[in-house]
Amino acid sequence: MVQEVLMEIMDYGMPQLGTLKTIKPYIMSDVVMPKTTQSQQIIGGLFGLNTPSSAGSLIKVAQASSKNEVYLDVIENVSAVFSASGSLSSCSVSGSVVAKTFIQEGCQISVELPDDLQLLQGDGDQVGFGSGIVLKSWKLHKEVNSSEFEKTKALKYTPDEGEMTLLNYQLTDELPVNLPFRLFTKCKKTDRDVTLSLKLRSEIPPHAQVVKATLTVRLPKNIERVNSQTSNPSQSCVFDQIKKIITWTVQSVSGPQDLVVVLTMSSSKAESVLTFTNAIALEAELSKYCCSGMNIKHVSVTGHKEPRKGAIKRWIRYATLTDSYLFEFS
Repeated sequence: MVQEVLMEIMDYGMPQLGTLKTIKPYIMSDVVMPKTTQSQQIIGGLFGLNTPSSAGSLIKVAQASSKNEVYLDVIENVSAVFSASGSLSSCSVSGSVVAKTFIQEGCQISVELPDDLQLLQGDGDQVGFGSGIVLKSWKLHKEVNSSEFEKTKALKYTPDEGEMTLLNYQLTDELPVNLPFRLFTKCKKTDRDVTLSLKLRSEIPPHAQVVKATLTVRLPKNIERVNSQTSNPSQSCVFDQIKKIITWTVQSVSGPQDLVVVLTMSSSKAESVLTFTNAIALEAELSKYCCSGMNIKHVSVTGHKEPRKGAIKRWIRYATLTDSYLFEFS
């Protein structure tokens, strides 16, 4: 990160525009503003040096400040454990709403969340099926109006340069969520080989996409050879002979689909091939999808005094990542 920041502020070996205000848009974390004196504000150079400015670097910062764009990301992390029968044993969903803005100072942005969003205020609160999105815990950025959020479910804040995590939240475990994947397994034993069929079912909306999904299967140590056959050219299957691990990778899959791989395994002791002692693990990244149903209804900007530069563009993205997604195998 340090190298990227230096590349942004250097021009032919000379430091350019080294004030913290111009560097902050390239820093993807919370920034602590230092206390500056009047003389420091006047100088504005890197380490207090009065350095020359190139036209290229000035144009770049001017363009960045005139974008009039608001970027919002809703990112969720899901952990789940499925029993050998296919039923859900445990589930945990956490998420965050992250903002990055390129508009003039002094504006206020309001991010409206779903109407069915509920906040649990204590252990005594009761929720039932059909209650919508229920948050059992949450944390707001210091610039977000907390009382307004609890009252209207809107994130109102004054934007700052750089990236801001407006909201971190944890869903209640009492209500079901729309989990993106299910796994169905089937074993068949012949005289010489054992065939393991894996069917990964993606239960996501048609507009959503599986960017990448990787299924890891730990095989018994007596497995010597594995042949694989996938149902789609976008899939790949690799067998690690030393670690005895099968890695099945799926990329760029849209909407609900059934993805299948058939593994034919050979062993020196065929009678013990079926002894699988580890759960099957799934790592996945999905776009345009949040399993909790969290979404942004509307984004409004007030206090923008320069409409001649054009309308403010709003970019909203949704993503889901798996933390620990396990399927027990019997």
